[in-house]
Amino acid sequence: MSRLFALLLVGLAISGCSKATEADRAALMGLWKPEDGTTHTVEFKADGDFDYRYFAILRLSWALGRKGQVTLTSANGVALTCYYKIENDRLLIDNGSGDTCVTPSATPPEPMPKSFTRVK
Repeated sequence: MSRLFALLLVGLAISGCSKATEADRAALMGLWKPEDGTTHTVEFKADGDFDYRYFAILRLSWALGRKGQVTLTSANGVALTCYYKIENDRLLIDNGSGDTCVTPSATPPEPMPKSFTRVK
């Protein structure tokens, strides 16, 4: 393998794992309504709180690490990573395998939708 090719691969690997910026954080903040017709909104707040509203409110904390990844953490320290993409005020978010990111322990279960639009 040539040295140039090896450097190119390392550069691509590093760029794919780039750290999230304040602009990424600002883009995620706000209230998002689901595209599935339910009233299950999500809100990423500036103070680090994340609210998933279904028939109750599930409050978690949120933090960005890498671009396209948000970590949601419960009050008892359980953390999960969700993968997201924002395009034209549309938020797509899932667990990285195409399934819902958050499902509260509720009866009946209320899984978080996977696509939202920004509430203006």
